[in-house]
Amino acid sequence: MSLEHFMKINHRFFSNPLIQSFIDEPDHASLLRRTVEKGDQSASKQLDERFEDFFLKVRMIRYIDRLSTFYVKSYDQKRRKNHRQLTLDAPAGFDQDESQTELSKLPSKEPSPAESVDRRIPDLLTDKESVRLYQSFSEKKKNVLEWSIVHQLSNKEIAGLLDCTPQNVSKLKAHALRQLQQKGGQARG
Repeated sequence: MSLEHFMKINHRFFSNPLIQSFIDEPDHASLLRRTVEKGDQSASKQLDERFEDFFLKVRMIRYIDRLSTFYVKSYDQKRRKNHRQLTLDAPAGFDQDESQTELSKLPSKEPSPAESVDRRIPDLLTDKESVRLYQSFSEKKKNVLEWSIVHQLSNKEIAGLLDCTPQNVSKLKAHALRQLQQKGGQARG
């Protein structure tokens, strides 16, 4: 029987990519031809041994591929986890105490009792109407003015404290100052 006829009969077997890559090797193809066409038992035995080696190498490569994929994913997950640490949690500086972080330097969202008693914005206002107007502002608007004027924080820093955008901080600040200016102009006039 010819090799071509044998391969047609066993088409499903020979269509396997693993078998195809094994037979693509010229030595393996010639051993297969000798086995099928001449019934050479030594060629058949050599073919079996070579296929076992070939198959073992393929399995090893597959195992190494899976193992490396696992370790790459694991390493990537660990690395991402480490990147999640905020830079604000890092020590504030070389010359400072390591327990002080950048985050501890920022004012808290809620004013401390001392700050709420000693609000400085009302002290800056010139008339009682402006003070009343300021006291009618929302806590958010009061905080924006205080952090901006008294603590001299940027819009970006204030936005981080209020969990909003710097544009919103800018609008709140401009609106509050405009209201206070209008009220102050009416009181003088």
